[in-house]
Amino acid sequence: MDIQEALLRLKKLIIEEHGIIDFPWCSHLLYPYYNHFKDDSTLIVAGSLVAFWGLLLEWEDGSGMPFCAGSEDYDCHDFERYVVEFMNCYERNKQIAPTTCKIIIQALNSLIERVDLRLEFSIINEDIINRLKVFSHEKYTTVHQGDYILSLEEADFGF
Repeated sequence: MDIQEALLRLKKLIIEEHGIIDFPWCSHLLYPYYNHFKDDSTLIVAGSLVAFWGLLLEWEDGSGMPFCAGSEDYDCHDFERYVVEFMNCYERNKQIAPTTCKIIIQALNSLIERVDLRLEFSIINEDIINRLKVFSHEKYTTVHQGDYILSLEEADFGF
């Protein structure tokens, strides 16, 4: 599967479900979206960021854990690669998909407040976790209800 197919699958599910909760992230949507956070296509960047938001939301709402913590017997997503690529590309990508970036920061902050990332991801370097905590705290802004629809529109995923 390539990025075009992965984003098309994601878009179809978002439209069918009228949202982005409880998706088959570790099977039908298993793809390294973080590889495209610096793509030349703004729609691919925005769509890949929406995928990261969806992965975070899946974990945040308790409906599943799509990220590898080190002992899974199933395919899953690499949390470390997502957060490192997100932080590295943040300044550029907030120009492309500002609302989605804001929502991702909010989701990361929410998870950091609720979960001890060092225990959850013992396989991740502690410096990265510390960098993420500082980064997400510094970049945090309030998310409004209408921002969720705007985020989907940034990626041309609107209903």
